[in-house]
Amino acid sequence: MAIFFKTSSSHSLFRAYKCLPLFLILLLGAGGWMTPGAGVASASKVTFGGHLSKTVGFGNDLYVLSDLSFHGQQASRTINFPYPRRWSPASGSTLYLGLSHAPGLVPRLSDLKVELNGSLLKIIPLDQSNSNPTEVAISLDGAKFQEYNNLIIRVTQHYANECEDPFSTTLWTNVSTTSRLVLNYQEQTLIPDLHGWPYPFFDVRGLGNTQIGFALPETPEMETVRAIAKVATNLGAIADYRPVEVVAQQDKAGALIAIGTAGENQLIAQLGEHLPLPLKSGQFLDAGGQPLGPEIGVLEILANPNDPQSPLLVVSGNGPQGVEAAARALTERTYEPILGGQVAIIRKLNDFPRIDSSLGSPASPGVVPTPKTCTLQDLGYLTTTVHGIEPEPIVVVLHEFPGVKPIGQSQKLRVVFAYGAQMNTELSSLEVKLNDVSLRSYPLVKAEGEEHHEDVIEIPNHLIKPYNEFEFAFHLYPKQLGKCMPVVDKQLWGTLYETTRLELDKEYQSQLPDLSLLGYSGFPLTKDNGFSGLAIVLPCKADKFCLAGLLKLACQIGIWGQELGAYPYIPYDVYFDNNLPRLVQTSRHLLVLSPCHTNVLEEKLGSALALQKHGATIKLWQTSPQAPRLFEQAHAYLEEILSPWAAGKVILVVSSNSPDTLGSAVDLLCKPTLRAQLSGNLASVSPLHIVKAAQTLPKTTVSKIAPWRQATAFLADVPWAAPVILLVLLCFVTWGAMIYVGTKGKRTSSN
Repeated sequence: MAIFFKTSSSHSLFRAYKCLPLFLILLLGAGGWMTPGAGVASASKVTFGGHLSKTVGFGNDLYVLSDLSFHGQQASRTINFPYPRRWSPASGSTLYLGLSHAPGLVPRLSDLKVELNGSLLKIIPLDQSNSNPTEVAISLDGAKFQEYNNLIIRVTQHYANECEDPFSTTLWTNVSTTSRLVLNYQEQTLIPDLHGWPYPFFDVRGLGNTQIGFALPETPEMETVRAIAKVATNLGAIADYRPVEVVAQQDKAGALIAIGTAGENQLIAQLGEHLPLPLKSGQFLDAGGQPLGPEIGVLEILANPNDPQSPLLVVSGNGPQGVEAAARALTERTYEPILGGQVAIIRKLNDFPRIDSSLGSPASPGVVPTPKTCTLQDLGYLTTTVHGIEPEPIVVVLHEFPGVKPIGQSQKLRVVFAYGAQMNTELSSLEVKLNDVSLRSYPLVKAEGEEHHEDVIEIPNHLIKPYNEFEFAFHLYPKQLGKCMPVVDKQLWGTLYETTRLELDKEYQSQLPDLSLLGYSGFPLTKDNGFSGLAIVLPCKADKFCLAGLLKLACQIGIWGQELGAYPYIPYDVYFDNNLPRLVQTSRHLLVLSPCHTNVLEEKLGSALALQKHGATIKLWQTSPQAPRLFEQAHAYLEEILSPWAAGKVILVVSSNSPDTLGSAVDLLCKPTLRAQLSGNLASVSPLHIVKAAQTLPKTTVSKIAPWRQATAFLADVPWAAPVILLVLLCFVTWGAMIYVGTKGKRTSSN
């Protein structure tokens, strides 16, 4: 049974208003980590006597990727955005809309309405004053913000007083992606509580990027290193579509996580007696005053001494085994019920079931490759209804691994939909697209509508790619349309049911090594059994640069896991190079961190790698006939090779010329703009962030397709092959029969 106790959820020693002397010291330029138990809020976050403010851009923060275009006599668009948990609205919040429209609109009949959560904010006449690009300010004072908010923009537009074409191209209005919300707020007092993890470090209702600092140990044990990876991976997986950045830092304001024992982590030792569960002589004690066992984990949350409005989490124990137990309790969902308050002591973690990393994650059925038969609900999409003339299409995204190989003549999409009555049956339809290619158009022909219509669409094999986007576009029109008839479209609706399903007969066949495939959610490192086919290998003397690299890589693996629909607990292992089990070496993908050629595993690979050590810091491309120039100005590298120890697996070496440049090689994997430039099996990045790539090894086909299925796939791809093969076989059979008959005739005559 896991035992824990709670302390007060707020610690008065960390409140800023009790720290005036230290505040004066800071003004005089004092630096370093502040005395635990005292602190001030970061100047970048607080305006004394005022409020905080955040600008939320439509394009950057709300993911409105293109201008909002409104056509026809009536149109509307909805933008959804959350409101962070610790914010209280303050006066002065404003919505700035970048607006333009057709100059011929009649102002008396044309306007733009802005609503927030069902309440009207403003009506803007569409006249000559705003026909050219104009920014309109709309006050949000008095607006009722909710946990999740609906901002609705409705447009009514007419170019004539009476008769007009309701679909004229002169009826248009644009709202620019430069539009933004300026939200003023006051931040509520932090209440540290483990129960809300990952809040308050990561708020699912937050806006924009989130940065979380990690105070890392100097020379950690293997269990502590695994704890660092578990926590960072968990944060990446939970972040969903919002960017999260984990950085190694020690003496900073903001959200901070300290991992390790007091002997490993200097920050935890400095906090000492000021922790909710204090340290005594470097040890955590139980209620009887005795040191906790080294296998017992300790989780503590408190206010950051440098920033009382930001949290600090301690993942610790009296031994490395306890540190890993604390990280598991924090990140594996089966342990959530035992966490609460400011302190949790994890005594018997084995009392709770653990997902065996060798078997993958049974709780993550959504991890691609997708099942051969799956509904929209299986892919995370629910039944959706759209309304009005030409509503926005319903978009469904299907991720597959690179090398997906459809088998047979075609695949199937069984679409299930419904639509309402009072519809123009000659014009209304449902169009189904895959990757911008129309597959089928269904006329909506029943005047009384349909509650359930089901049909099968054949999908050509060549249309299925690693990233697929299905569009279900309802084209809905009212019965009566004409220049002198008012358009009424509120009765128009179409529904796509979540029981719509895909029936895919497929296998996988990839050409490796190929760094460009990493852009597909880390392929191939992340493709086996929910990530259990991956191991990260660090030098046995991992320094702060190695640990910082591991931190970023672990978070990126979590992000890839989220992209693939994986359970937030993503199983993979971390090892030092001097204790890598033989079974792991011969059965897994390996990601090797190797600054300055210090990783023993890289040395074991020897001539299998194109990059070889030369002198103290420079690595050379050994296949170059002369002193190579391709990478001579580079300081960090990625090289991917097929594993010489495990069939179908790869080894990815992340290397650098010096320890402090290892982060640049890690950035090649973690920064999308750099990762998009990868190709071949060897890449480098220069101090100016110039990426170069080369192919030093021939690609090899790595396949899961059985021979008989490969033959089936070949015949499906090459239709003329089957008759040719049959003709050749027929010729051989005929020739064999003729020889047999001739031989038999000779024997008969001789007898």
